[in-house]
Amino acid sequence: MPQKALPLSMAQAGMVLAKPACNDKGMVLCKEGTELTENLIERLGRFGIDMITIEDDHEVTPDEIAARLGALERRFAQVAPESYLGRLKGLLIERWSNPPS
Repeated sequence: MPQKALPLSMAQAGMVLAKPACNDKGMVLCKEGTELTENLIERLGRFGIDMITIEDDHEVTPDEIAARLGALERRFAQVAPESYLGRLKGLLIERWSNPPS
């Protein structure tokens, strides 16, 4: 199953851990396959967990890609292409326009 690492702050109830959530000493706090709840997300945060790896079986639709690209264009409308932010915009456009298969 595809996996995706993401900050705990972006975790949502219903997501499933693809890898165990471990503290800085390597102690397993939640095992692989655990379904996240709001309460569990809060507890992981209190234990200092800032990144998790989740199962990611979501296929991005063409409409979602178009929405992302439109939002990106609006947010970066005033950014010069040669600036760091302009380069970031270009990388995001490239990545979202050509998702990995």
